Amino acid sequence: MISCVVFSFFFSTGTRDGKYGQCLGSITVLGIIASRIHFLIHSGLRVDSNVGKVRKELLQIPDCFDSLDLFRVKLLALKISFDPPAAAPGFYFKLNRRAVTGIVAAISTCSGVLFGELIKNGAANNPSTFGILTTILVWNTATVFHNAICIWYNFIQHLYASYFLVVALELKEINAKWSTLVKQDLEKNLNACLQVFSILEELVLTFNQDFSVGIISDIGYSFISSIVFSFFFCTLARDGKSEQCFGMGFLLFVIASRIYYFAEGGLRVYLNVGAVRKELLLVKDGFDSHTLFKAKLLALKISLDPPLIAPGFYFKLDRRAVSGIVAALSTYILILFQFRQDEI
Repeated sequence: MISCVVFSFFFSTGTRDGKYGQCLGSITVLGIIASRIHFLIHSGLRVDSNVGKVRKELLQIPDCFDSLDLFRVKLLALKISFDPPAAAPGFYFKLNRRAVTGIVAAISTCSGVLFGELIKNGAANNPSTFGILTTILVWNTATVFHNAICIWYNFIQHLYASYFLVVALELKEINAKWSTLVKQDLEKNLNACLQVFSILEELVLTFNQDFSVGIISDIGYSFISSIVFSFFFCTLARDGKSEQCFGMGFLLFVIASRIYYFAEGGLRVYLNVGAVRKELLLVKDGFDSHTLFKAKLLALKISLDPPLIAPGFYFKLDRRAVSGIVAALSTYILILFQFRQDEI
């Protein structure tokens, strides 16, 4: 929220002064930060809506049940009304009409106050040292604390990767213990594995529908920030400004760790889903034809459209991804240096 206010102010001053470079940069960063806010409050709204549906159904349960069970149901509905189990800060911060109106009003008011104070003091074109330091502090703090989102995302990826690994290990055990004597038990376990995988596939699809836009925008923001901070780091190192170089290197490390968390989790899920596919292809032909058909069909589906958490299908930490990231960073840094040299 604070970053939105600051960059809204920069966008306003850039528009007024005709500084289209500042204007374009500010609106780009503002869009990315706004997507972060949407990422948080949209998930809060989904949780709040589903918890509300649970409460509604609890209140509609008829009175024909046992009195003790009915008392527990009504007590749970009352508890949900006063203290719903919403992920913080979802109880206070969710995407509804009131929240959107409040956010727009707050950003407009704060930006207008900042803009008006600078004009009043005659310092619109000469921002104070305090203002510059405050902006730097806000930006650095937001960058560091925002890393918690990618850590949470990495945890979700590892959780799904563990589930897929359990399915792969169970399928491996089924293939290893294949025997006509225990065919019925193994076929039952195989059907259970197929059912569990289908449930996991639906969970991944739901997660992607809710969070893929925010995650992809955050990865794009991380790449852009890495390029900019790498350029500043190289420039400061060349000029011998060790203090600024140290601070910029710290921010670059934070952004790089964010990219690592995104890519490493995607690789784990990718490898474990591949292990499931491998074991499905090794299923023996002695099973029931219907079960065997479902196993082969699922293996084909995984080959064409694996259930990976977005954007894990395109963004995972392998040799090709590392080479591409290093090549892209090096290329853009050289381009920025060339522009800097032309300006000098």
